[in-house]
Amino acid sequence: LNHLINKFPIFTPLIGFGRDSIQNLAFKISKKIKPIEYCPFKPKDQEFDAVKLNKIYDNLNLDKILEESVEKIVEIKVF
Repeated sequence: LNHLINKFPIFTPLIGFGRDSIQNLAFKISKKIKPIEYCPFKPKDQEFDAVKLNKIYDNLNLDKILEESVEKIVEIKVF
């Protein structure tokens, strides 16, 4: 796979990273990358209720979803 990665770089999602972390990573990749303000839905004030957020997170049942996903893994041989 290394030869494929060299030709076609794999960019992983940066969900969960802060703005500064993303910009620092981009700068490490290339000093030519310029910041882009592309999200029109970004709130001006990003305040949130941590207790409410934890309740929402707990109700997601992520452990069950992850377990079901692992059970449904299908191996696909490309080469």
